[in-house]
Amino acid sequence: TSVEVIVSHDMIGRLMLMAVRQPGLAKVYEALLGFEGSEFYMSPWPELAGLRFEDVIERLPEAVAIGIAAKGGAIHLAPPPETLIMEGDQIIVLAEDNDSYKPEPPAEVFIGDVLEQQPNKKQVEKLLFCGWRRDIRDILQQLDRIVKPGTEVHTMTHSVPLHHRNARLLEDGLAVNDLRNVTLVHHMGNTSVRRKLELLPIETYTSCMIFSDQEFEMDTMHSDSHSLATLLLIRDIQARREKQRQDAEASAAQAVASDKADSAGMSITVTPVAPSAVSSANFALPKTPSRLTRMASSVLKSTQPENPTDQILAEPPPPVSQMTVPIVCEVLDPHTQKTIARSEHLSLTSDFCQSNRLVAQVMSMVAEERAVKSILDQLLSSGSCQIAVVPSDKYVRRGEPLSFWAVAKRAAKYGDVLIGFQTSFSSEKTVLNPPSKDVEVVWDSKDFAVIQGGSVVNYTESMNTNLNIAQDHYLRTQDAWKREDVWTGHNGVVNDAAGDVAGDPLSTQPVVLPGSRQTLAEYKQSVEAAVQTFLRFLPEASETSLQAVRMRLSCAELVNLSDALQVLRCAFAERPWVKAEAPRGPTPDHGDGGGSC
Repeated sequence: TSVEVIVSHDMIGRLMLMAVRQPGLAKVYEALLGFEGSEFYMSPWPELAGLRFEDVIERLPEAVAIGIAAKGGAIHLAPPPETLIMEGDQIIVLAEDNDSYKPEPPAEVFIGDVLEQQPNKKQVEKLLFCGWRRDIRDILQQLDRIVKPGTEVHTMTHSVPLHHRNARLLEDGLAVNDLRNVTLVHHMGNTSVRRKLELLPIETYTSCMIFSDQEFEMDTMHSDSHSLATLLLIRDIQARREKQRQDAEASAAQAVASDKADSAGMSITVTPVAPSAVSSANFALPKTPSRLTRMASSVLKSTQPENPTDQILAEPPPPVSQMTVPIVCEVLDPHTQKTIARSEHLSLTSDFCQSNRLVAQVMSMVAEERAVKSILDQLLSSGSCQIAVVPSDKYVRRGEPLSFWAVAKRAAKYGDVLIGFQTSFSSEKTVLNPPSKDVEVVWDSKDFAVIQGGSVVNYTESMNTNLNIAQDHYLRTQDAWKREDVWTGHNGVVNDAAGDVAGDPLSTQPVVLPGSRQTLAEYKQSVEAAVQTFLRFLPEASETSLQAVRMRLSCAELVNLSDALQVLRCAFAERPWVKAEAPRGPTPDHGDGGGSC
C-alpha cells in the first residue's frame, strides 16, 4: 500500500505567501478545503469526449469544471480552452457531492464583447515577515522564484538572534547569497512591542506576513494573542503615519495657497480633513471579552503601558483605502477564528490563515480522494497554475448584467477557469460553484476566484505513456504492413487488396490492414492522441502550431508510425513557437523512435 506524504508546515507557508500577494485568497481556500460546500471530484463522462474543454462550462449546471485527469494519469488544471477531451479522460470538477451533478444538454450562453486583456506587470515588492517559522527557508525560496529582482524581505522576531538567522537558514539548506531576486534585511525585536515596530518603515511595505512564532507554537492561545497584538499595532501605526502624511500635504497646500493669496492681497484658509472623519465605526470586539481578547490586551499592556489595548480598539479604524496593504495573519486555535468572526472590523484588518484546521481538512480530503494531493500540489506550487482573486472589471464592464456562465466563458478566453466569487472588502464567505449559473447579475461589488495558468503533473511519465500507446499500435501492425506491402512510403499512398487507394495516412478511412485488426482510423487516433497530449504540455501552442505538427506527422517521408512518433518527440523537444522563457517541466527523452531531429 503506497503512502501519501503531506508536509503540512510547508503547505501552510506556501499558502500564506500566496494569500498575502492575493488579498482574499485565504477566504477562497477556507471555502475550498474541507467537506462543507463544494469539493474536488473527478469522473469520466463518455458523452463529453471530443468536446473542447471550454464547451463543458454550460453543460454542468451543478458543478464547475476545473481540469482534466488524462487516461495516462496526468492531471491538467485550467487546460487551454481549445483542449480536446479524449476518450477515457476524467473531468475534474468542484461540486457538492459526487452524485450531485451530471452533464446536461448545452445551455445557450450570450457572452457579448470580451474586454481587452490588460498586461500584468510585476512590481518590485517590499515585504515584512513578523515571527520566525521553521519552514521560512522554503517560503523565501518560493518567493525568490516569483518576484521581481530588487524585492526586499524584512524580518523581525525576538526568538532568533540577528547573527544566527543566516546561519540557521544555511543549516536548513539555504545560502542567502543564492537568492537571486530577494534581499534579506533582519531586525531584532518583539513585534508586539510598539516602540520596536515604530523603528520600521511600516508605511513603505507592500505586504506583511504575521507568522505564529516558533517560540510560542506549543501554546496556541499565547501564540494567537501575540499575533493579534502585532496585527493591531501594525494597522494602528499605518493609520497614524498616513494621517501624518495627509496633514503634512494639507499644510504644504495651505502654505502654497497662503503665498498666492498674499501676493494677490486675499485671505484663504485650507482646512484639512482628518482621516478619522471618513469613518466613525469602531473596532467592535465582543462585549464580553473572550480569553483570547484578554490575553491580547495583557500582551499589549505589558509591552507598552502608555498605549493600552482599549485606546487602540476604541479609536475609529482607518478608512478602507488606508488598509489596502495586504496582511495575512496565521492563527492556530479555532477559538481565535470565532473571536475574529464576531468582530467585522477586526476581520477586515487582515486575511487570516487558521493553519491547524487547514492541515486537518487537507488530510481528510486526501484520505477520501488521493488525487486531491496532486491537485493541491499544483495549486500551491510556484509554477504557473494557481488560484487568484481578480476584480470583476477584468471580465465585466461596470453595470453590465451577465450570468455566471457568461463570465466563465469570457474568463476562458483569457485561459482562466472561473470557480466562484466573493464580495469586495467584506467579511462574507467566498461562494464556490454558485447555483443558478444562468441568472444575470451585476458584478460591480464582487471579486472573482479563478484558476490561472494550466500545468501538468507527472510530466514525462504522461508523455511517455501516450507515446507508448501509439507505439503499441505501430508494433502490432508493422509486420502486416511489411508482409502485405500495405504502406508504400510514396506520396502517402496506401495499398489494399483491391488496389491503390490514395489518401492522407492520418485520414479516417476505415481501411482494414491485411493480416491485422488495426485500421487507418486507429492509426490516426493513436497519433492524434499523442499530439493532443503534446499540446496539453504547451498551452501556449496555437492552432497554427497544431496544424504544423499535423503536417509534419502526415508528410510523405514518414514511412511508418515509428517515424511519426520520432517527429513528435523532436517537435516536442524543439518547441519553436514557444516564447523564450523557462520550461514548464523536464524535457522528455526522445525515446527509441530512431532517426534524428
